Amino acid sequence: MCGILFLHTSELLHTTGHQMWPPGCSLKFTLGHQLGLTDRVMVDTLMPGTECDVSVTMVSPCTPGMYEGQWRMSTPTGTLFGGMTWYPLKFLCVFAMTVCEVM
Repeated sequence: MCGILFLHTSELLHTTGHQMWPPGCSLKFTLGHQLGLTDRVMVDTLMPGTECDVSVTMVSPCTPGMYEGQWRMSTPTGTLFGGMTWYPLKFLCVFAMTVCEVM
């Protein structure tokens, strides 16, 4: 079965810099397989050295295989910053169920 909604959660570490993330920052899809229901997720303002979890609701693909997407932090004006956050996902069809294995 395809089209099953699932929640993918990533832990984001804030940079070791001395400035907080400004209000309105988001995690933005930039490259690869777009499995998310949206191309950006709003992120709380973070102080230096803190971290937060960010969850993206995704939809399982109809074809079994490896899927990878890359996401990056974005300022409110759209400027990308920080390293890429990526997800490698492997989907298998087993007894008419979709199984997602996070690599």
